[in-house]
Amino acid sequence: MDKSFRLLFLLATLLLIQSCRTHKPPTEQNFSMVDSLRDVFAVVEGIGSSKTTILDENQLTVLIRALGQDQSLVAVNDSCRIANNITTGLIAGRKLNLQTNDHKEWMLLLQNEDPDLNTTQWKDVRNLIGTYSGIETTNLGYCYLKLEANQNSSLNATLKSNNSIINAGIELPFRIPGMDSVLPESQKVIFIDAIHKLKSRLIAFDKALVSPEQSLYKSRMNEHLSSEERLFGFVQLWTELKYNFVFSERLNQLNWDQVLLDYLPQVKAEQSDLDYYELLQGLCAKLKDGHTEVYFPNKLPLYSPTVELKYLDGEAIVINVTNDLKTVLPPGSRILSVEGIDTKEYLETKIIPRISSSTKHILLEEGVRELLSSRSNNEVKFTYETPDHKINTLSLKRELPQNNNHWLKTKPRLALSEFKLLDAHIAYLSLNSFSNKAIVSEFEKQLEKLSVANAIIIDLRNNGGGNSEYAYEILKYFAAKPFITSTWSTRENRPAFKAWGASLQYKADSSLDDFERLSKKNYLGTSMYNGTPDTIVPDKKIHIQKPLVVLTGSNTASAAEDFLIALDQMHIATTIGSTTYGSTGQPLFIKLPGGGSARICTKKDSYADGREFVGYGIKPDIEVRETITSVLNDQDPVLEAAVQFLLKKN
Repeated sequence: MDKSFRLLFLLATLLLIQSCRTHKPPTEQNFSMVDSLRDVFAVVEGIGSSKTTILDENQLTVLIRALGQDQSLVAVNDSCRIANNITTGLIAGRKLNLQTNDHKEWMLLLQNEDPDLNTTQWKDVRNLIGTYSGIETTNLGYCYLKLEANQNSSLNATLKSNNSIINAGIELPFRIPGMDSVLPESQKVIFIDAIHKLKSRLIAFDKALVSPEQSLYKSRMNEHLSSEERLFGFVQLWTELKYNFVFSERLNQLNWDQVLLDYLPQVKAEQSDLDYYELLQGLCAKLKDGHTEVYFPNKLPLYSPTVELKYLDGEAIVINVTNDLKTVLPPGSRILSVEGIDTKEYLETKIIPRISSSTKHILLEEGVRELLSSRSNNEVKFTYETPDHKINTLSLKRELPQNNNHWLKTKPRLALSEFKLLDAHIAYLSLNSFSNKAIVSEFEKQLEKLSVANAIIIDLRNNGGGNSEYAYEILKYFAAKPFITSTWSTRENRPAFKAWGASLQYKADSSLDDFERLSKKNYLGTSMYNGTPDTIVPDKKIHIQKPLVVLTGSNTASAAEDFLIALDQMHIATTIGSTTYGSTGQPLFIKLPGGGSARICTKKDSYADGREFVGYGIKPDIEVRETITSVLNDQDPVLEAAVQFLLKKN
C-alpha cells in the first residue's frame, strides 16, 4: 500500500468514525423529561395568549372534526359527550370530553360565560395542579407530569384562555417516581411518543379556538417576526409606558419622545427575535422599576451552565455546582472575569443594563445570578479564584435548567409555608408567597401552636409577593385594633382637561387657579389620582399577643412589603435581616408579538405617613447579612440572631 493511498484510507476511516459519532442514537445522558415537556410549551402559550370565545354548536363540530383527524383519538361511543351546566370536581360549566376507547387519553374543554366564576375555577385548578410534582410552567399555563403513589403517571397540559379552561392528558402505562428518574429505553420511547400526541392534541385545539386576528401574539417556534410586527410591538409598549407608567418624572428625565426617535432605527433594522426582545428588555430597564419588565417568549429561554452564583461580600461567589464540577470549580470560588472582561465591568456593561430594578442592591444580586447566563445555548468562558487562591479559566456549555442534574447541594422545592418549633418554645413560620390563597388556611392550621408558643418568628425572606389581601388576613390575627395599609397614587389622563391645558403649559402655576393647574398637569402627563389607605378591621376570634420577629431579605417584595408597611404602624414586631426588594404597585400586563409579554407599574405605594420605600427597600430594625462562610456552611445567621433577640427579650 503506497503512502498516498494509506493517507486516503486513514481519512476515510476517520470520516466514517465521525459519521457514526454524529448519528449515534440519544442516550439517557442527553434525554430529559423536562426538555421533552418544554416542547409542548409553545402551543400552551399560543392558546393561553390568545382570545377564545364560548363555542357554539357549529364551532364545537369544527373542533371535534379537527381532533378526529388523528385516528388514534376516538370519542366515547364514537361520539363526543357534550353537556351543559354539569359539574365535575371543582369545575362547573360546559364540558367537552373526548376519550380513547381505553380511557387512557382525554381532552377537556371547560367553559363558563361568567368571567368571575371562570377566574375562581382557574384558581382552584391551579391549586390542584400545585399538589402534583414535576411541574413546568409557562406564563400562561402548565405542562406537567402527574406523579402519584400507586398510580400510573400521566402527561398533562392545562391552561386558561378567556372563558375556557383546557386540559389535555395522556396516561402512561407505568409509574415514574420523580423527575430525576432515569427511564429504561422502552419507557423512554413511550414517553416521547406521548409527548408528540399531547402536542398534536393541543395544536388541534389551537386551530379551532384561536381567532386569526390573535395570531400576532402567538408563540412561534420556527418563524421570525417581520419588521412591521416588531415596529408594532415596540410602539405599543412605548405608548403604554408613556400613558400608564406611574413614575412620569422618569419618562420626562429620559425625554420619552426622543427615546422613540432613538429606538425606531434599531427596531426596524434586520435582526433576530432574540435581538428584538433584548432591545425591549433594555427599554424597560431604563425606567428602573422592578414591576416594569419584559417577559421573553418561551422559545427564547435563559441558558446557564450548571453553576449557581450569589452576590456575597461584594463578590460573585460560586455557592453550588453539579457533582462533576465540584473539584474543578469548588464552592467558595469567586468569578474574576467573564469572556475576558473584569466581572465588575461585565456586570455594568453586559448584564445590569437589561435588569429592571429600582434598587442598587437588587441590580447587583440579580446581575450576579445571571452573570454566566444567556439567551443563547453557547459556551461561556470565565476566570475564577478557588478558595485556596488558585486562578483557573474554564469554558462551560450553557444549557436549560434540568431537574435531573446532580447538584452538590440538593435544592428542595420551596413549600408555600413551613412550621417548626425551635428551642425555648419559639415558633418559626415561613410564609413564602402571598400569591396563593391557601397561605391563609395554612397559617390558620398553625394557630393553636402559635397561641401556646413563647414567641413567634415569621420568615418573609422568600416571599416575592402576590395578593396583599392574603397578607392582611394573616395580620388580622395579630391586630388588637383596626390598622391602615399603604397610601397610593396612579396617573390620570383626562383628554378634555389635556386639551384645555395645552395653552397653559408655559404659564407659572402661581398664576393659575385650581382648575387650570389640573388642566396643565393633564397636558404634561403629571396629573395624579391619590388614593387613601384602607382600614383593616380585625374580625378574628383569636388575637395573638406574643413577642414577634419578622425576617426580611432582598427577596421580600411587593405584597410582602405591603405586609411590612401595615405591620410598621401596629408597633408589635421587630424586623431582622436585610433590606427588602423595594418595589410594589399594580402591574398592567400587555401582550407582545411572537408570544412575549410585558408588565408596567401603574401604582405608586408609600407608607401612610408619606415615607418612600419604592426604589430604596425597607430596612430592618436589626440588620444581619449572610456571609460567604454562612452560605457555604448552610448556616442561617439571620434566624440565629432572631432567636437570640427573643431569648434576651424574654
